[in-house]
Amino acid sequence: MSTVNSFYKDLPIHRRFADLADPSIYRDFPGDWFIALADIVDSTVAISKGNYKQVNMAGASLISAMRNSLGDVELPTVFGGDGAAVALPAEKAEIARDVLLSCQKWVEEALGLQMRVALAPVSAINDAGHTVRVARFAPSDYVDYAMFDGGGLAWAEHAMKSGEFE
Repeated sequence: MSTVNSFYKDLPIHRRFADLADPSIYRDFPGDWFIALADIVDSTVAISKGNYKQVNMAGASLISAMRNSLGDVELPTVFGGDGAAVALPAEKAEIARDVLLSCQKWVEEALGLQMRVALAPVSAINDAGHTVRVARFAPSDYVDYAMFDGGGLAWAEHAMKSGEFE
């Protein structure tokens, strides 16, 4: 079983943005990891009604809640404006399920929006013929970002919207 410290934290950090175009810097997520996903339903309609701040806050809530609930661990995350994804090892999956459901409830009660949530096993993404890969990019000494590659994240988001991995 892979842990946060043995996989993500130890990935090489790339400093040049141009390096991100090199597919060889990306690493496959271990098959025992999960991708926690969140997406705001009808976000375009909500934004057209002037609720863009609520949509962004709801989308980002998953990342904040995961970081708060999982403690001082480095997790690869991506924020998409109306949703987010967080990759995590299997030993954190039960906590992630609770966090996803809590975020979903908070978004509905506090912001009046509906949030889809899912916990997709990387193994299921791989079994469907897709990959999820990651690299770390640090434009400075003070911040670094997870850069996802491989198409598996987009596939998992589509699967979530179709009702899989709820």
